[in-house]
Amino acid sequence: MARPLEVVSHCSGWLTESQALDNLGIPHEVLLASDINPACKNFILRNFKVETWVDDMTAESAAHHGCDIYMCGFPCQPFSKAGKNRGMKDKRTQPMMAMVDYINRKQPCIAVLENVANFPTKHGVLFERLLNVLNESGLYEVHHKVLNTSDYGVPQNRERLYIVLILKRLIRLPFQFPEA
Repeated sequence: MARPLEVVSHCSGWLTESQALDNLGIPHEVLLASDINPACKNFILRNFKVETWVDDMTAESAAHHGCDIYMCGFPCQPFSKAGKNRGMKDKRTQPMMAMVDYINRKQPCIAVLENVANFPTKHGVLFERLLNVLNESGLYEVHHKVLNTSDYGVPQNRERLYIVLILKRLIRLPFQFPEA
């Protein structure tokens, strides 16, 4: 039997990615999760088996584990319609840089990054810089698309940007986002 996939989740929120893997019947273990929100921490630690918890993903300890799948819903306030759209002037972009650093250092097989739908349009230059940095190593095939969660069985009408990175050496078939 194959070993369970090893998952690291930064800016974990409610750790819905673990629930999604459970729903798909994909064996996995969460090696590390992190979120600065105490309510998220309490929810996750009560409802999921997490090997290591870190409050702050920018701390060195948050980069301790390597993994098969890395997931990060990095803070959206700097890019959000509801936020002040301050982009890199907002200190809440620090987790985005820690996310990039983690990917470069640990080289997970797959990374799924999530943010607000208007990030590519409202902050196009910054978005292109992020894609360039993610492509810099040449190790990953990088895809991005805005999807509405309600089109995929989630009871919330919410458009989100998804960025998917796949190690090129592991690609056997072309990647496609699922059709709604």
